[in-house]
Parts: sequence; structure tokens; C-alpha cells
Amino acid sequence: MRSFFIVACVLSLTAELVGGSPDAAPAKEAYAARKGGFQAKTEQKKDTKSDEKKDDANKKDTGKAGGKGGKKGGKPLEDTSPPPPPVAVTEPDLDAAALKELEKFQGEWRCLSMTRSGITLAKTDLDRMHLKNEGRRSTITFLKEETVRSLVPNPNAKPAQLDFLVLSGPDRGKIKRAIYSFDNGQLKICAGLIDVPRPTSFESKGDGVIVFEVWEKVKK
Repeated sequence: MRSFFIVACVLSLTAELVGGSPDAAPAKEAYAARKGGFQAKTEQKKDTKSDEKKDDANKKDTGKAGGKGGKKGGKPLEDTSPPPPPVAVTEPDLDAAALKELEKFQGEWRCLSMTRSGITLAKTDLDRMHLKNEGRRSTITFLKEETVRSLVPNPNAKPAQLDFLVLSGPDRGKIKRAIYSFDNGQLKICAGLIDVPRPTSFESKGDGVIVFEVWEKVKK
């Protein structure tokens, strides 16, 4: 009798585990849900690792494109595109009086004095300046820096007027307006900065926009 009771208990427990119990279905569903959630998390981790690998590959490619050294940092790729074309400049025609006046400007000149805002340039700096006029071309040199201008004189104005049409550098195409006079072999020029109104007298005021220059022709 005792053996029969034990066998009956074992059979009853087995039936509950297999699904004979009313609570078996919810337990199976809960287990399946937990299993599905674990699988989803596993797949999500795999996707995250895959994305990280792709990001690492992109960073390596970017480092290679930036130059030698990759992550260590190399020189960026140089811009090999052609430079923009220079600004188109049209030199105005000169009348007969202006062409005749140009003859006085010809040759090489050395700077005797240059004043701006009441301050005169030191002689050591003056000695480094050089002016050369050939036809309408006027080239002023300071150390190794050159600026090329086109001369447009107007001797009929009182005082005589001179426009420097810049042909080189970042100011190409812009105008520097001046007045000038020839006196005892010296060329005196009082000029405003680029695009500043023309001065009316031979003096450099404290506003810093007017430069008064005195040049002497170099005798050969």
C-alpha cells in the first residue's frame, strides 16, 4: 500500500511538470518570454558591436585621408584646385597733357622722408625703400616686397592730382588718391590710404590716413 502511494505521488508530480497542472501554461509562457527577451538583448548587443566596428573602420579611413599617421595626426590634404583668376583691371586712357606729365616721373627715386600721423619714418627704413617708374608702371619696393601701380596724373588740377591704380597684391584694382608737385628735383606726394578721399594739402594729419612722401631722383 505504501509503495502504491509513492508511485501515485511520482505520477502526479510528473503530470504537473509536463503540463497537466492548470498553472503549467502561464509558466511556459513566462519562460518563453524570458527566453525571448534574453535573445533580443543578445541580438541587440551583436548589432551594437557591429556598429562600433563600422565606426572604427570609418575613423581609420578618415585618418588615412588626413595624411600619414592616421590617429597620430597627419597633414590635411592640400587644395590642388587652381587659384582664382586675378581681378580684371582696366587702365584709363590718358590725354596729351597727362602723357607729357608722365615724363617727369620716369626713372629711379630714393625716399628722403615719409611722414604719417606726424611721425617720420627712420632713415634706416627710408634707405630700404625704392621707387622705379617706367612709362605708366610705378613699382615701389620695401625690402623684398613690391607693389605695382599704374600712374594716372592730372596736371591741370590745382594742386596737381595723381591716382595710383593698384595692379598687384590683395588691393589689385583699388585706387590710392594723391596730390603731387615737383620742386627743385624733388617729387612730393601726399596720398590717402586705399579708397580714402584725396587730400587737399601737403601735410600728414593725426588721423593716420594721409602719408606725406618726398622723393629724390637717383642720378646715374
